[in-house]
Amino acid sequence: MDHLHQRGIGVLIDWVPAHFSPRQFRPAEFDGSHLYEHADPRQGAQQDWGTLIFNCGGTRCAVSLVASALAWFDRYHIDGLRVDAVASML
Repeated sequence: MDHLHQRGIGVLIDWVPAHFSPRQFRPAEFDGSHLYEHADPRQGAQQDWGTLIFNCGGTRCAVSLVASALAWFDRYHIDGLRVDAVASML
């Protein structure tokens, strides 16, 4: 990141707060319950992509996603986020 910034190149990343992989290393059933995803699979699955949908109706999930976004700025010094899959969130 520093290498790019030293050359005047800003860095944007694709950030996808709408859905996540149901596979290994994911927040699905993190503690055995549905902390981040909808418990009802009819609400919690993005059928077109084979992913799970974050349940942003709960405070825990919303706070976690905001913390994720801020961590990219703090740890990796990115210059901006491109929020992907917004249409699926609406």
